[in-house]
Amino acid sequence: MEKQWWYVVADTRRGPASVQELELAAHRGELTASTLVWTAGQAGWLPMQEVVELAPILQGLPTDLPPALPTVAVSAPLAVVPAAAPAPTTAELAAAAAEAKRAELAQLPLAGPWRRFLARTVDLWIFVLPVAVLIGLAAAWVYPGFGLLLDLPGASGIFGIVLVPTCMLVEGLVHGLFRNSPGKWLFGIKVLTFQGIQPTLRQYLSRQVSVWSAGVGIGIPLVSLFTMLHQRGRLVKGQPAGYDVEKFVVKARPLGFLRVGAMVLAVVAVALANGYFTSQEVASKSQQRYGFEWVNPVTGKRVSVPPTWTLENQTNSEGDPVYVFGSYSAGGYVYFAREATSLDLERYQRAWMHAMRTTMLLSSGGISDGKRFDQAEATGSMRSDPSQRVHATLVRGASNEVWRVIVVSLPGKESVSAESRKLRELLLGSI
Repeated sequence: MEKQWWYVVADTRRGPASVQELELAAHRGELTASTLVWTAGQAGWLPMQEVVELAPILQGLPTDLPPALPTVAVSAPLAVVPAAAPAPTTAELAAAAAEAKRAELAQLPLAGPWRRFLARTVDLWIFVLPVAVLIGLAAAWVYPGFGLLLDLPGASGIFGIVLVPTCMLVEGLVHGLFRNSPGKWLFGIKVLTFQGIQPTLRQYLSRQVSVWSAGVGIGIPLVSLFTMLHQRGRLVKGQPAGYDVEKFVVKARPLGFLRVGAMVLAVVAVALANGYFTSQEVASKSQQRYGFEWVNPVTGKRVSVPPTWTLENQTNSEGDPVYVFGSYSAGGYVYFAREATSLDLERYQRAWMHAMRTTMLLSSGGISDGKRFDQAEATGSMRSDPSQRVHATLVRGASNEVWRVIVVSLPGKESVSAESRKLRELLLGSI
């Protein structure tokens, strides 16, 4: 495709224009050897005489131009009061301001590869946490075992591949609303169209799709490494990224001391967040593969949790700790909690079942004499999905307390699995 050129006449940028259009402008006397010109891939504005491609235009300019018109003395005319120039309208002022802004941005240098990479990384981490939480909540509402699915081998990687384009879509919407994204604003980066203006929402979303495919390799780690190295090579050579050719330019504003400090803090925060979530995932995978030791914080007794189980510490509405053990292969969750109460076990069971009536359909299994403590049983299902079976065991402790072990199966499971029952007995043994 033929190059398009921009040129400056009377401090006003004009273009884009082809070489033939430049020749016509030169013969009209609009261009000279010192006229500033620019085209995609060129580091900055250059005089025409320094651009080899435009040398033939200068050679073709006529040399016998007529002299300036002479000043003719005339008799003084009658005094005429000149008409006052009309005041510019609001639209004209806005257009002038926009043109001045475009001229200012056009003078900025192109953004380098590391600045662009870090800005995009910060953007990704800013959006990835809220987007991941929203997707997780929506998926868990559809399928309660979604969180356990992510613990399966390779599942988190697949979720990440889905998460990247979703985050880029959200970033595109934010960019369309605020005319920039947080990461690009922080790093002083501005994405413009090839004509030097702010891209529309549709244009920027189209660019996001190209960045996702040709820039980050649709989020596949190994593919992403090669695509990013390829685009970096183009930027180092002063060329635009492959997805920006003759479509977009990425400019970089000067950096002040405060902005540089904020950039450093943002990069450190991203590194710490990445390290934290990586360590959490490694710990979860280790728990699943080898099992782990868990200590009851009240009694101090140790429990050897079998492989495939993971543990998440939560709190209930009263602020009491709830230990949630989950395993997709075991087919469910086991909730372990303690509550201080002066009620006897029978009255506590009735009160607890009444409190759970909005979420569970339970029937009492009565009170039985255990080896060490009396315990009450209740069975049923979840109200939201009757295919999720529930088995609750309530145990009266040595003091004014009741321990609860609630086993909830995943949707579609016929009953509570043997693995869940085994973990329940281990947890009861820690009382």
